[in-house]
Amino acid sequence: SLPHTETVNWAPIMFALEKIERNIPWLGKVHADPAAIRKRLGILGEPILMGAILGALIAALGAIPLWKAGFYGKWLKEVLTLAVTMSAVLIVLPKVVAILMEGLIPISEGAREYLQKRFPGRDVLIGLDAAVVIGHPANMAIALLCVPIALLLAVVLPGNRMLPFGDLAALPFYILWGVAASRGNMIRGLVNSIVIVALILLIGTSLGPLTTELARKAGWAPEGMAGASQYTQWSGVALGSHVVPWIVLQLFQKKTMLVGALSALGFGLVWYWVRNEVRETWAVEIAAA
Repeated sequence: SLPHTETVNWAPIMFALEKIERNIPWLGKVHADPAAIRKRLGILGEPILMGAILGALIAALGAIPLWKAGFYGKWLKEVLTLAVTMSAVLIVLPKVVAILMEGLIPISEGAREYLQKRFPGRDVLIGLDAAVVIGHPANMAIALLCVPIALLLAVVLPGNRMLPFGDLAALPFYILWGVAASRGNMIRGLVNSIVIVALILLIGTSLGPLTTELARKAGWAPEGMAGASQYTQWSGVALGSHVVPWIVLQLFQKKTMLVGALSALGFGLVWYWVRNEVRETWAVEIAAA
């Protein structure tokens, strides 16, 4: 079980989106999981080369000012450095997660057996950190693609005022249900993840005034922000990923009570529509387990 609200909140929304996408011509039929991509692209589909290509593209765009200034050597250095770094991430992180799971899963199973002996007849689930699943190759590749997409959306998305930065590194945690609902299909997973990122930006913007007020009253002033304007607000990607807490907060404010009620109703209806989708999607794996 992955009980974190910032991850599991997205599950019903993503399964609903996936259910719609499966009925769209081409999008619903295309096979684009990492194995299919490797088969179609050959060596170019290998994680190490995918990471290098993605890293080089992102760095090339991010280092455009160096190119314009005539620092071609520095520009090339940035491109090659990020290409190697991304390749390493796509290769090393899944292996690190596998090692983590090797240690956590036996502990989880042991705790489960112990509790089931104390509470016979109950099926006990042990909540684990979402870190045990983020290392899937499709999840990591899509998370890397979502970094520049998140920055682009921050500029063009109507109603958004949040510019994500440091916590973009945690995107693999927040998009994982978009990828899981698509069963690792990288095209539909990317579409799902873009929706998640867009909603995160809007919710993070909505929570900005509250988190800023809390920060100021706590006397928190990061370096370089001590003399910030009264219009400056602090928020984050992690805050924007808490859908249900955001809905609850709207319900307890007079100005947004209607928004909260409609959001709660919508979320509940979506959950009801896809409540059996997990069992149906993974029927074979569940039966085997």
